Amino acid sequence: MNAAVWRLRMSNLLATGCERSYRIGVPVAAALSVILALMARTVIDHAPQYDELLHFLAARGLLEHGVPVIADGQYLRAFAFTRLVALSMQLFGDNLVVARIPAVAGAAALVFATSLFATRQAGWIAGVSAGLVLCAVPLTIDLAVFSRFYTIHAALVLLAAIAGYAAIAPGRSRFAQTGLALLSLVFLVLAMDLQLTTAIAVGALASAVAATVIFDNWSRVQTFVRDNPILVAVAAVALATLCLFVASALGLLHEMRRAPLWAQDSVSKLHYYVPEFSTRMPLIWPLFPLAIVFAVRGQPRLTIFCSVFFAAAFIAHSVAAAKAVRYVYYILPFLSVVYGCAVSFILSAACRSESGAREAKPANAIGVALLVGGLMLVLSVEGRDMGRLIVGHTDPTRALSYGGEPDWNPTLPQLKPLLATANRVVTSSSMKAIYYFGRYDYEISQTSVQESATHAEFGIDERTGRHAISTPQSIVKVLDMPEPTLIVLETRSVGRSGGVSTPTMSVITQRCTSVPLPREVSVLAWRC
Repeated sequence: MNAAVWRLRMSNLLATGCERSYRIGVPVAAALSVILALMARTVIDHAPQYDELLHFLAARGLLEHGVPVIADGQYLRAFAFTRLVALSMQLFGDNLVVARIPAVAGAAALVFATSLFATRQAGWIAGVSAGLVLCAVPLTIDLAVFSRFYTIHAALVLLAAIAGYAAIAPGRSRFAQTGLALLSLVFLVLAMDLQLTTAIAVGALASAVAATVIFDNWSRVQTFVRDNPILVAVAAVALATLCLFVASALGLLHEMRRAPLWAQDSVSKLHYYVPEFSTRMPLIWPLFPLAIVFAVRGQPRLTIFCSVFFAAAFIAHSVAAAKAVRYVYYILPFLSVVYGCAVSFILSAACRSESGAREAKPANAIGVALLVGGLMLVLSVEGRDMGRLIVGHTDPTRALSYGGEPDWNPTLPQLKPLLATANRVVTSSSMKAIYYFGRYDYEISQTSVQESATHAEFGIDERTGRHAISTPQSIVKVLDMPEPTLIVLETRSVGRSGGVSTPTMSVITQRCTSVPLPREVSVLAWRC
């Protein structure tokens, strides 16, 4: 193939990058969803984590008893997701891999929706790039193989945003605007049922819609502000006051200032998410401001919408007391769309002449742009990790942020005989004790005491109907009871905020006999 023909084909290929039909968008988005599934299959079979066992055990109770029971209690949070887990287990079997299928499906749907949205608004190059960025974000695979509702929640928020963005499209009829606004509201209500922080997403979406409407009417807005500065200032203050009043009346401000004991260290860290994102996305996160600059040149309206949504939610979550990266996962599709727009603009600029006409540049301009972009992805931490996952050359302990979760299976040969003779079981992880042992009686956890029905020692954990304790005095009362007691603790809970305090550990080590367990297992046990 001669150079002229090659340049022509490349020019045509990149020119079609602006095509926004479903004919291209759907297969592109579907292919990216398959990539996500290929990544998930490698690491979906990992040791259980406490939070996902809540849904797994509740789903098992739902199948066996018709209600989401765990031991003598019930787990009602995000009940719709528990139903999905139960349905998956009913169809495919009672195991953790099957319980994680709804989360994988949610992640695949999220990648699909992100790519299709970017394609429809900015062309298939933007769609491919946005989907690849979202797949490359390590948190995507973390939550895709985690039997929790975060991927589905993110998909619902994105669908609400897509409907909201469509509602304010120029030339849209009032009837269509109303229908799309109601559809957006439905998605937000469904998301709220899964996660209360959806309230922040509502505020972020309102901010993004307002910013986009202002952009669409910029000349008129400028004129109005110039002619009515005092009215605008008073209206802005009144609107801010009204928002604060409504948030306070609904208890949202109180919720934003609450945090469990395990999260107390990050309550005042307003910069919490900056280093977290830098560590998890060492290429994608630092280059995000630059991506915005390029994206706004190619797709200003879409970039403003996505950037404002991202920034508003990011700031609100940074101010909120309870912080964890999984809480903000739903904003990452908007980052991905911005990246998609940036890549589309850069590649389109590379194949246009200085005059802006759609004439092919020399092949080296296109080749350099593609080569640099490809090398950046391949050589980045995110790109290498994504490649390993796709080809299956990795394992959960390396690929997942929680991959080092203690697996209690190696302890069963030593602990099963003691379980048979123990009158009571005390543990630092109630969900794991039920999963591995089928029983427990007391959980040593300051967090569980705080969240119990009475918020006091020996309070009932409503999720299991069992007691929560944390102080040395409480463990003494338990050990003074007749018949043997078996204590099983994870090493990471010892001395940790919200876990087992040092004075409590002193009582255990003084009054009980240590049970030898395999060294590679981060689990400790005593017979008392």
